[in-house]
Amino acid sequence: MHTCFLAEYVRLNDPHLGGADLEEMTFSTERMLASLGDKRFSAALRLERPEIIAAVSYFIQSERLTGCPVTGHLLDSAPKVQWQLNQATGDTDRCPLLKKFIEFEDTGKGW
Repeated sequence: MHTCFLAEYVRLNDPHLGGADLEEMTFSTERMLASLGDKRFSAALRLERPEIIAAVSYFIQSERLTGCPVTGHLLDSAPKVQWQLNQATGDTDRCPLLKKFIEFEDTGKGW
């Protein structure tokens, strides 16, 4: 589990936008939580550094924490980090494809 948690931390520190990889990481993390249960998942996560716990929180949707109070509390108490990935989200100079998506949403033209 440590390797999965660490991979999430590394991915969020990559300024390049993602797609399927982020979805798969979310699916895998939520699946681990569902498979292991609240007690075992939170016990493993509690061994990690705070910034790693914060990264894991990015990959679990809040509705998946229903019935997982220990994990929920652990994720809520993690530091709030401004990840490289989030910073890139609004930077259209670093991501021309994002600029095209925004243009299309705003005008309906460009594709």
